[in-house]
Amino acid sequence: MYTKNNDLKIDLKDYDAVRPYLALRLANSIIHREIVSSCPSGDFLDLSTLACLHLDNGLWKEDEYHTFIINWDMFNNWGVSREQLLLDAGTNAPFILPPSLQTLEDTLACAGISPDGYSPLEPADCVSSGLYVLTNRRGIYGASAILYPGLLEEIYQHLGAFYVLPCSIHEVIIAPDNEALTPSGLAEIVFHVNRDVLDMDDYLSDSVYYCGENGLCVQHQGVSCDSGVSSA
Repeated sequence: MYTKNNDLKIDLKDYDAVRPYLALRLANSIIHREIVSSCPSGDFLDLSTLACLHLDNGLWKEDEYHTFIINWDMFNNWGVSREQLLLDAGTNAPFILPPSLQTLEDTLACAGISPDGYSPLEPADCVSSGLYVLTNRRGIYGASAILYPGLLEEIYQHLGAFYVLPCSIHEVIIAPDNEALTPSGLAEIVFHVNRDVLDMDDYLSDSVYYCGENGLCVQHQGVSCDSGVSSA
């Protein structure tokens, strides 16, 4: 069934038709509060979870990929609960946006970027620290991969305890715990990258997270950017 938009080959009023294309994304609860309040959202640590619709394979326009946040108008047409919406989006996400975990060097090499042009870390630090970039295969809203059921536990089984550094709404850095790393030192790096390197439309958080045997937690509470951030 088609909507009034002739390019769109899915009925947005039919939840059963929309459900297979739902996934989650993360947003900063404070900086993106206007977006968070405009849609059915959930809480995850100090962040917010939002349901998004991901359309490709000719569902909108041939060979184009589109994603947009589920707002209250769409949600209210469906007659489902907020909890069900977020549950369905979270269940779908690993399948329609499979996770990707690469070393920082491999990620930068694929993008044609040298490590010293990407962050305050020197190239030698990237090698010795064993940093990884966690996202999804599309690289869109990939920070939400930390929500994927069992994924962080699997990474923990391979790497041991690790820090999660929020690079942007599209990816996070996984830094295996070692005596050279401190929450305050990592928080300083995150703080400066967010302000000196990151496109502020992609800002996620200044916090540093930690994953150990008890799961993920906020290790160092960051202060949100207070200016220059537009709605993501």
